[in-house]
Amino acid sequence: MVTIFCLLKPAIDFGLGFIPFVGDVADIFYKANQKNVRIMEHWWIFENKANVDKATQQALEQWKSQSNGA
Repeated sequence: MVTIFCLLKPAIDFGLGFIPFVGDVADIFYKANQKNVRIMEHWWIFENKANVDKATQQALEQWKSQSNGA
């Protein structure tokens, strides 16, 4: 599903690029690559949420122990 969305956005951008002037304006406002990065970031977080939460808790505990020792 992520792959389909990531391929669809540049295809739309490419198609709009064929229309004179409209394609130039679309290029200014339609950022396919940025949207793909956001889609991939959301997918990665969804797939790795448990690992991210665990690493965040470990970092927080380490920070707390360093703050209390200072």
